[in-house]
Amino acid sequence: MRLLSFGDGVLPGVFSRHSSFAKAVNFERDGILVSVVSPQAGGGPVNIVLDALAPFQTAGELIIGRDFIAAGGCRIELDAAKLYNSRITLSADGFEKLRSSVKNIERCLLEHAPEKSLAVILDGSRERFFTSSFDKALLARAREVSEGEIWGFKGLGQGLTPSGDDFITGYLSAMSLAPGARTEPVLERSLGANLLSNTFLRCAARGRYFAAMKNLITVSTEGGEIGPAVKQTVELGSTSGADTVAGFVFYFKMEA
Repeated sequence: MRLLSFGDGVLPGVFSRHSSFAKAVNFERDGILVSVVSPQAGGGPVNIVLDALAPFQTAGELIIGRDFIAAGGCRIELDAAKLYNSRITLSADGFEKLRSSVKNIERCLLEHAPEKSLAVILDGSRERFFTSSFDKALLARAREVSEGEIWGFKGLGQGLTPSGDDFITGYLSAMSLAPGARTEPVLERSLGANLLSNTFLRCAARGRYFAAMKNLITVSTEGGEIGPAVKQTVELGSTSGADTVAGFVFYFKMEA
C-alpha cells in the first residue's frame, strides 16, 4: 500500500469512521472531515490518497500523527514530498483570464452535464428533463432561489451532498479567487447539518481546491484545453461535479 498524496488541510488527531464508499472512506472528529480515497477520487485539501483502501475500509478509527497515519493495524508514513497543495494564487490579470474563459467552461459544462443537474439554471432548455412532480418542485425552487441570495440553494435536492450545496461550493470556489471578495458571510449562511457539504463549502470559501477543480482553474488561466478539464470535474459523483461547475459559472454571470 502506497501513499500518493495527502492534503494540506489534513489535521492530526483521532478520527472516527463516518462513512464508506467504493472510492472513499470518511473519518470525522468534532465536525472535521478527513477522507482516505483511491487515485480515482484524486487529491484534495482533506484527502489522503492511497493506491489501495484496505484495511481502511473496515477500520473504526483513523489516527493521524505529525508524520504518519494508522488504521486497522496498518501504519503509513507521511512523506512531506507528497503533500498536496490545494491553493491557487491568481493575479488580477489571472482572474481576468479566468473570467474570459467562463463562456467556454459553460459551453463544455452544458455538453457534458447530466440531464438533471443544476446546469438547468444556466440553460432553460434543460427543463425538459425535469418531468416528475419531485423534479418540477425542485426546479421551481431552484428558479426561485436563483433570483435571490446564493445561500437560498442550501440543502436543495437529494444525494450525499445536495445539489444546492454543491452549487454554492462552486460559487464560493469562484468567489474566493476574486480580488477583495469576502466569502465568510456567504459561508456562514450556507453551512448546514451535512458534514460532507460543510467540508466542501469551507474548503471552497478558504481557497482550497480539490484536484479536478484546481486543474480546471489552472488550464483556464494558462491556455490549456478546457474541455477535458470540465469533463473530468463533471464526472465526479452523480451530479455533484456538474452542480459545482454550474455554481462556478453562475458566480461570474452574477458579477458581470
